[in-house]
Amino acid sequence: MGAENPNPFQALFQTVERFSNCVQTHLANFTQQAHRSLPTKKNPVISISSSINAESPATNTHFLVKKPAAPVTKEELGRATWTFLHTLAAQYPENPTRQQKKDVKELV
Repeated sequence: MGAENPNPFQALFQTVERFSNCVQTHLANFTQQAHRSLPTKKNPVISISSSINAESPATNTHFLVKKPAAPVTKEELGRATWTFLHTLAAQYPENPTRQQKKDVKELV
């Protein structure tokens, strides 16, 4: 194994950030496909953007310093999961394509 990282939570935060980026990418792809399948709709219902710039060390340091090292509570996890699933369901078209079905199955 290589040199130890001085911050033991750095790997955890990087993993969470990668997972978040993956979810955002899948949601963005999904909402773009839903948008293309509904030509009458001109504005997306939601906008997905990352608030963390991976190339900005000041932002990442600020993010790491601001967040407490305590684990997420059941209530916080439940609320975030509920919000995520309901946002996803709100964007799901009535007649999804095979690719949209595959994307949602892959995401969930």
